[in-house]
Amino acid sequence: MIVRREIPSDHGAVRALFAAVSSPDLLDGLRASDTWLPALSFVALGNDGEVVGHVGAARGQVGSTPALALVPPSIGPNDRGRAHV
Repeated sequence: MIVRREIPSDHGAVRALFAAVSSPDLLDGLRASDTWLPALSFVALGNDGEVVGHVGAARGQVGSTPALALVPPSIGPNDRGRAHV
């Protein structure tokens, strides 16, 4: 398994994975906002090079303290609960 920074051509696959765990509108809204941190958006690639997982982050706040908000991780249904080497 390879983990790398997400690139624009991954967006469709990431959106499809995200739809399985949350509303894809949430991801779309985060990407469109200034809180999204593209440098902290990563994909996992399966043996065939397809996107099988995603994790990302956005800026947030807890009260007046800046915080990092983890976007719900997305894992393809066939890859949940499996260890990849």
